Formats: sequence, structure tokens, C-alpha cells
Amino acid sequence: MSDEVEDFELWARARFPYFSWTDDYDEGWGSVRPDMRGGIARYIMYGICPGNFLTGVLEKDMEKAFNSADRGNRQIVGAYYRFFVNFIPSIAWGDHETVEAWIRSGGIEGQKKNEQSA
Repeated sequence: MSDEVEDFELWARARFPYFSWTDDYDEGWGSVRPDMRGGIARYIMYGICPGNFLTGVLEKDMEKAFNSADRGNRQIVGAYYRFFVNFIPSIAWGDHETVEAWIRSGGIEGQKKNEQSA
């Protein structure tokens, strides 16, 4: 597991202690393909753009998401949407401007740094 995924899981577990973060759970983290978790984690924690497919879902631009998705992700795009609804900050997704603002902010870690320096 990458450091970014571990950082995200620690952050999420603190906010959702009731939630099972195991791979065999069909909602939440278990519904997200393991090879996509790093992109989600880097985006949430550090504001790093995750690529066209995930950016499309984050922006609620389903045309962009479907056109950028591989066959496997195309079949489970709804699972990503549900994951974002339930487990990432609402200020991190929703439309293009919101996603760009989150990237500029540096994600959760960037916001922490800005709060500490204020």
C-alpha cells in the first residue's frame, strides 16, 4: 500500500470509525478498484489531479468519465460516485471549478498548512 493510500485511510478512519475499510466490503473502499485508490488518495490528501476518468467523476461530468474509463471502470462508475458522496469532503468535488479549487488548495494537507500559517 502506498503512503498516500495509507494517509487517506487514516484520515477517513478517524471520520468514519463505523465503516469497514476492507476489500471484501462492496460499498466504499472495497468498491473502488485497488489500482485506482492511489489516485483518489493523492487527490484528497494533496490535491494532485487524478487523471481524466476520476476527474470526470469528481466533476460530475459523466461524458468525460465514460469516455476516459477503461472497460472495468465503465462498469462501476456508480460505485465511485457513491464513494465520493459518502467518503470525501463535499468541498473537494462537484464541478470543474470546485475540483480546480481543491487542486490549488493542496488538498487536506495543503489546507492544514494554510490554517497553521494563518
